[in-house]
Amino acid sequence: MSVRIQNNVAYGLSQPLIDTPLLPIVSNRAPGFNDKAPIGTIWVDKSQNTAYLLTSIVNNEATWVNITQDTADFTTVTTQTNDGVATVISAELMPDDSSINISGFWMGTRDDFAESLGGDFSAVFLKDGANPSVVVDNPFIGTAATNGVGNARFTVDVGPNAALLVVTGNGGQVWNWKVVYTTVILP
Repeated sequence: MSVRIQNNVAYGLSQPLIDTPLLPIVSNRAPGFNDKAPIGTIWVDKSQNTAYLLTSIVNNEATWVNITQDTADFTTVTTQTNDGVATVISAELMPDDSSINISGFWMGTRDDFAESLGGDFSAVFLKDGANPSVVVDNPFIGTAATNGVGNARFTVDVGPNAALLVVTGNGGQVWNWKVVYTTVILP
């Protein structure tokens, strides 16, 4: 379907008539390669709540790019430890035959603020069929710390069905932990 475009004008201050931007095409379907309009036209599919932008017409076929923005979902988790035992702060469930990337930031601080450490991380996990997930290669875990944090640390691990984010404090000390991360799962 070709679209008949009418140049819209408005009365202006600098000149009597000024051009106005193209109005979007509003429809109950997504555009196809036969839907042609001026480059830069926006097409709104009301039924799916998505928007498309016409970026080119080559060999008489229109290319519409989905411009509906997905938002990143960030998860924030906190916990407190008072021993030197590894504690799972978060577990991201993994479906069979999938991989997952978890990336984010972490911080641990002793309750009296005498010691602190934190950093960023990125880890890729794989679950082949119903087999337990495994860490793919070595995860990146960046760490910056004050002196004397002992064994306090952040690590990643795997369970039978989940990617695990793990914190470990020091025995006899109370540590407060916070991890903020986002995930990408395939498929």
